[in-house]
Amino acid sequence: MSAKRRLVPLSEVEQHIEQLRRLGIQIGAVDIRSDGVTFFPPNQEPENALAQWKNKNRDRLAPR
Repeated sequence: MSAKRRLVPLSEVEQHIEQLRRLGIQIGAVDIRSDGVTFFPPNQEPENALAQWKNKNRDRLAPR
């Protein structure tokens, strides 16, 4: 049986957030896992993820 997986401590996440803010980096979403934390930039486009993917892959989509 494996050991219980725990998330990164909240205090560590808060330290990273404060450091990024001091550096002037904007934070969008935050993904907290047991093996680390990922900070994503804020979404600059008003479209949802599906619309962004369609626009990016327009050439690869089959014609209807």
